[in-house]
Amino acid sequence: MSRLLQSIFRFLNRDLTGKIWQSRKTHPYSGEMTYFGSKDPAPCYWEAELSVPGQTKKIGVTMQGTPAGPEPSEEAFCRAILSDLDALFKQCQAAFAPIFAQWARQPVPQVAWREAFVLDGFEIPTQGNPAASWEVCYFVEPANHHLHGAIRRWQGREHPSRWLAGRLTPPSSGHAPAGRVMPLMSNVRRHSHLPLACE
Repeated sequence: MSRLLQSIFRFLNRDLTGKIWQSRKTHPYSGEMTYFGSKDPAPCYWEAELSVPGQTKKIGVTMQGTPAGPEPSEEAFCRAILSDLDALFKQCQAAFAPIFAQWARQPVPQVAWREAFVLDGFEIPTQGNPAASWEVCYFVEPANHHLHGAIRRWQGREHPSRWLAGRLTPPSSGHAPAGRVMPLMSNVRRHSHLPLACE
């Protein structure tokens, strides 16, 4: 959606009661950021669009942070994920493969995944805790659809803990076993989400 349409949408859907607000800030790492604040702190979050070498489109990133800005651990998590986009896609590939095959009528490219998928954005878990649940979204170019994945706990050698040493907490009991990616389909034309069962 173009920035103009997004601005119009936000203007039309603004809260006139003063219970929610937006503010902008420039952050040393993230650049221009928008804070979506509320009297209730639970739904508050920051949003930024980051440029990454090798990707033409900016990547949308959301994080809870505080009203003052993102937590240092959230910034560290973001840096870790963006430093190895191949590792991120590898975590999602098995869960996305059957959906991609159905949509694009071809198998997922094994090596050149960027020919079919474009990282659209991701959510940084609270306080950058990789043991918590978080989501990632890719645009599937051959199908003209977005594909969302809920990561229940990072797994494998490329675990962000190598950048976040000492900051991990024990895994929480979630809805899915450790290391599970649960894909959520989104059709670009309908903007709907359909949870899928993944093994």
